This record gives sequence, structure tokens and C-alpha cells, in this order.
Amino acid sequence: MLKLLIKPIYNVLKNIITLFSMYIKLCKNECLYNNCLKCLNLEIILLLVTWQIRRLDLYNVYEELDKLYKDEGNHNLYDMFSHLGVEDPDVIKFLKKITRILKGLSNQEISVDKLIKTKDKNCTYLKYWLYDKLIIDGLQKHDIKIISDFLNSKKNDLDKIVISDKPCKFYKLNLNDIYELKNIFDYSELVYDGDIKVYNEISNNSEYLNYFKNGLNLYRRGKIRCPSVKMNEYCNEFNEYANNYNNYETKLPYLSCREKFLSSLLKKDTTFKGEPLRGDRKNEDTLNTVFYKLLEKDEILEKTNINKFYNSLNTYNGTYTANTCNLLTDNIMKEKDAICNLFRRVENILEKWDEFIEKFDKLDPKNACDFLNYWIYGKLGYLDATACDIDNFFFLWHKHSILESRNKNKNKCFNANYYGFNTEELRNKKKVFDFLVYYDGIKNKLKEPKNESKKDYCSYIKYIFELYKIMERKNDSNSYMEELKLFRNKFSNAELNYLEEFCPDMCLHFVFNKKLKTLCPFEEFSSSELVKEK
Repeated sequence: MLKLLIKPIYNVLKNIITLFSMYIKLCKNECLYNNCLKCLNLEIILLLVTWQIRRLDLYNVYEELDKLYKDEGNHNLYDMFSHLGVEDPDVIKFLKKITRILKGLSNQEISVDKLIKTKDKNCTYLKYWLYDKLIIDGLQKHDIKIISDFLNSKKNDLDKIVISDKPCKFYKLNLNDIYELKNIFDYSELVYDGDIKVYNEISNNSEYLNYFKNGLNLYRRGKIRCPSVKMNEYCNEFNEYANNYNNYETKLPYLSCREKFLSSLLKKDTTFKGEPLRGDRKNEDTLNTVFYKLLEKDEILEKTNINKFYNSLNTYNGTYTANTCNLLTDNIMKEKDAICNLFRRVENILEKWDEFIEKFDKLDPKNACDFLNYWIYGKLGYLDATACDIDNFFFLWHKHSILESRNKNKNKCFNANYYGFNTEELRNKKKVFDFLVYYDGIKNKLKEPKNESKKDYCSYIKYIFELYKIMERKNDSNSYMEELKLFRNKFSNAELNYLEEFCPDMCLHFVFNKKLKTLCPFEEFSSSELVKEK
């Protein structure tokens, strides 16, 4: 039935979409566990048709290979698979079809015109198509190993087909690896270069949205998981794919921009009632003004390294030169001057990093690096910058960190946990981090019997707890992963019970209850309405 459904008859496009939708609905009703991914894969094919992106080389190569795959042929090739120990008729049928296609293409008995025009990506497109078939045909782990070994035995045929100087190798991947790599392929090929209509189509369906966002997330994780020296089958495949797509230096800075745009289409709420998530521009520390004044009045600011550290960082200036941002080729940057000027300031700081952190007695270099990162988050959080602007800043920092000539300091500092942030996320991250640093000082003030500011402190604590709930709910792209972990480590059950003694009736003990979307679901007003700017 699938063969009939995906037949590319353009003049009956509407009928195909209707039939395909019915088949997908039936598939979902009957699917179990991993087989449901097969249904989603069928949906992705439907998207290809619905969006009418037949202009893509990938689609055209896929279409022509699919025609060959559907043709059963008359060749009896069963005997040639006996030495592989293949008994499953579905696997034999699959290998039979693939053998006929590879042999025909290598001998030029059959042709795929698009393979000639896309020779730099032929191997990738061929793998994409094969991965799709492995998923849709429901082949299992053992089957995939046999198929991988068989394909690598056809090296000569593959090299003739892909018309490339590089060999086309099939690595021994497990089923989960194939799902992940296929997800990455789908994102970069089908969405990255898509126009705004494609993004709008995706935003109307949370399942599509999450699938493509996950593809990008897997790509970013792959860059961390698979450095060039890493040698395993998944990383070999991933690095080969990443290298074909211009590597980290030119591609990655723009990918997360697209992902953030996808997120914004689905998640319209960027603030919650009461205080906006933007801080006070005067002190640029993302702290609520009332809270900042409390810390200042009770001399908590003066007693913490972080405030002194931020103030020292603020003394560094920098005006960028043409060389500062010559790596940036994105001509649609909204805040290029501001981004480049900020990066020049950071360059000046990093040039004297050892000398800088020595000024702070007993400050651990790791903590100093964290403080620098969150200071940067605060600066970027006040710019009217796009996610792409922010990506470009961290791209410049990444390049700076890998140039050994600039790394003469004993202590190093860079951001290893950048997942692609927008300004709202940066402000929230810094707000929670700063609160956690100041918390021990706040806790000491709560113990003082005559402290008249307890109510104000408790209101802000509740506000941060509510913000934690929001960040946890919006952490689908791991934007808040570090802060959520720090928060959980700080507030054990014992700590929550202790805090309840000083801040009663504020629902603080519900903060880790995942069944509740808000801290106090029965309250008419949130604490954020009580903690207002004055």
C-alpha cells in the first residue's frame, strides 16, 4: 500500500495527501513503541509532498531511487545471501532490491540523473534513502548489522555510484543511531533552507516541531560528543556528515537561530504575570530593583565575590576593529556593532585572565569563569538581539578559545555549555544563578529576629521558585539545564523544610512537583505581582 501512496503523481497531489494521511492515521492506531517512529517517518515524507519542495535535490534523488526500489525486477539473487546467514525473507527481499539497484547504477544500466548533479552529497543522499527504508520496512538490530556488512562488501559499486574522491562507507550503526542520524538529516535538509511557509507549517503541529528541533539538538550534541579525535561508528558517521556541511565554523552558528525561531512559533508566552523577565538597565545585573536594594542595604553585595567581580568586568572597554568580526558572514545580523564591541571587551578580559582572577582572593578559577559567563549573559540579555546575533557572539568566542596563540594564560575560560539561547533565556539564566550565589547571605538575614526585610526576601524567593517552574517547563532544548541542576542541588528536602520556617504559606515545597505547572495553583495572583519595580 505504501508503494501506491507515495507515487509522485503531481496532478493528483490532493488525493495522495488524503490517502497518505489516512494511512498514517491507521499506522498510528496500530503502532507499538518504536514502530510509532515509522509512522512519524511517513509523516515526514508527507511533508515533502505537502510543502511541495520537489525542487530540493534530496527529494529528487529520493524519488528516483524509490522508483527503482519499487520495481521488483526478475533477478533471482537469493543464493548470493546464503553465506551471510540470512534467513529472514524480508531481509533477503531488501538485499535483493538493493543489490539490483547498486549493480544497475554502477554498470550504468539504470541511472539517477540527480546523482550526477549532486555528486558532493551523493553518499549522504544514498545513506538517507537507505536509512529511511530501514526504518519504514521495520528491520531489526541484527538485520541492520547484516545489511551494513553487505553494503560495505559492495565498495566498488558504491564508489562508482557516488562519483566522489571519498569512499562511501556504511558504518555499523544500531537502530537508535539510525533514528538519530535520520533526524539530523531531516532537519538540515528539509528545514534549514526552507522558506517561511515551511516554518509556519511546522509550527501548526507540535509533533513536527519537536521532531525537527530534536534533529538540531542532536546535531549540537554530536559536535560535543564527537570531536575529530573520537573514533566510534556513530561519531565516524556524524563527523563525515558534519564535514560535508561546511563544519562547525560556518554552519553551526546559524542552525540554532532557526531552532529558536521554531520555538518562538510554538511558545508565544515569553513572560509571566507581574514583573517582566528583563531586569534593571541601570545596574545591568538582571536583579529586581527591590531585591538589589535589599542586598545593598544588608551589605550582602559587598560580602560576595560575584558583585565585586561584575563591577571589575564593567571597567573593561573595547572597540572592535575590522579584524574582530571578520569571521562573521551573516549579513542579516541585527546588532552586529554591539555584538562585536562586547566580544572585543571579552577579548581584553581574556588576554589578562590570570592577572584578573588573582585580584579575588581564594576565588576558584572555575567559579571565576562561571561569573564571566553570566556577566556576558547579562550584557547580551539587554541587547535587542536575535538568536543569530547571540550565536555569532559565541561563535567568535569558540574561535578565540581554539587559537593557541591567544591562550597563553594558565587558566582558561570558555563556554562549553552553549545550546543556543535567546535574550529571555539569558536573562532568566543569570537571574537564577545570581540568586543562588546570594542565597547563603539571604539565609543568614532570614535568621535575624529583628530583620524587617524578611517579607520582601520571602517574596523574591517565591518569585525565583516560580521562575524555576517556568524554566523547567521550557527546557525542551536544554537551555536551562545548568541552572535547573544548580537549583535542585541547592534546595534539598531538608533545605525546603528549613526555608518554610521563615517563609511559610508560600507553596515553596511544591517547587519540584512536576504535576503542578505553577507553584501555587490555587492563588489568584502570583508572587511576581507582589515583587514589582519601585
